[in-house]
Amino acid sequence: MRINLNKRLRLFLIFTLLILAIALTYTNVVALEASSHPILIGYQTVAYDSIYYSGLMTPNPFSHGINVTICKPIIKYENLSVLASIILYSNYSKILGTNELINVTHFPEYIAKYLLIDVKNVSCFKYNVILYDVGVYNITLLSGTAKGQLLLPVSALSYALNNFSKYIPGNYEIIVRLCYNNKTSCTIIYSQGNCLNLKINNIVIAYEGKIKENYINTTGNSFPLQLLQELCIHVRSYPNYSNLTCYEIVVNTTLGSLIYKKGIANSSIIPLNVTNISNYVSELLYKYGVYSSGFDIIVYIKNKSGNYTLDPYIVISNNAGFITITSYNSTVNMPVYLKEDFNRLNFIYSALPAAALILLLSLTKNKEESLKERTMRKLRKVKKILIETSEKPFVKEVIRVNDVDDIIKYSANLGKPIILYKGKNVLEVWSIDNDIGYVYSVNY
Repeated sequence: MRINLNKRLRLFLIFTLLILAIALTYTNVVALEASSHPILIGYQTVAYDSIYYSGLMTPNPFSHGINVTICKPIIKYENLSVLASIILYSNYSKILGTNELINVTHFPEYIAKYLLIDVKNVSCFKYNVILYDVGVYNITLLSGTAKGQLLLPVSALSYALNNFSKYIPGNYEIIVRLCYNNKTSCTIIYSQGNCLNLKINNIVIAYEGKIKENYINTTGNSFPLQLLQELCIHVRSYPNYSNLTCYEIVVNTTLGSLIYKKGIANSSIIPLNVTNISNYVSELLYKYGVYSSGFDIIVYIKNKSGNYTLDPYIVISNNAGFITITSYNSTVNMPVYLKEDFNRLNFIYSALPAAALILLLSLTKNKEESLKERTMRKLRKVKKILIETSEKPFVKEVIRVNDVDDIIKYSANLGKPIILYKGKNVLEVWSIDNDIGYVYSVNY
């Protein structure tokens, strides 16, 4: 049996439960969507590096640091007695009356069949024949082991010097390196017109013994080049320390950029001999006829901090013999997301108003309006002309009507008031005109 509820109360409850169910469902759907798509709230630094520099310098009144004693090798020079000869083609040997020209440094390439390099008092040595262009190319043409003498075809040497420059222009030389008991001598062969020229370096360096020398170890980012013996780059990675550092040294000059060295340091310190690099650059610039003392050294670094890779780099600028170091540190930042947990039981809470709404619709109904209530509702609309009285009107003639609307229309047309009399269990609506009373009665 359905329960009768006041119409207005029932409509209010239905509207309230419907709004509550929609609001809770929308809130839960938004919360569920937010939980499946985390929100970016910022970034967190998970790895970074720190770089500082120390220089080993010759003692001087302007340097302040820690005194360091280093054992350096004693340098001893030795003469390998390298002698160059050429073996002539048969037609030129007939003209000159000999098959071999000894101790030559300059000869036309078309008369010589072989170049003979003889190392006195050495039974066996290793050799490398290299096509070389300073700072550009370094190509090994021949390598091996020889006994006492090395025989090289002149035509092959001339072809390498002349033919390669047709494709890639440059000032090419051929370097013949001879190695014996860790001692090295080199013979330089270069072309001049139709002739080949030889430069034989018989002086080699042997290291015997050590000597102590005093230096000053100082930190900073600016050093005088003439006093600087060695520059050390200290790389520290956080939060995890790395003992393996890969690096690449690139030199920028007025001629362009070139890779000077690649290496792996088994510690966090990268040693750098800036003087050697400066001499290398000076030799390169002099060879190509460029005179400039300024250059930049860029050291690209890669090291690990846990699972993260850091790649800082360092720029070393040389201005008039004074080097200045600038570091560009590397940082790894990871995004941080906010993820809100969602309790799926919240959907049950949002279903409660919907369930209550269904029960309200199925178990209740609007209470039917009584005749008295309907009459009073209509009279409230014309309360401006309504007069309530506790005494029943007295007229000569009474005419009863069947609808209160007739009383309302009649009174409105005549401009007469409507009289409302409430008796015991009776409600009467009157309209009086000339002792004639029109009445609508409701018993309850």
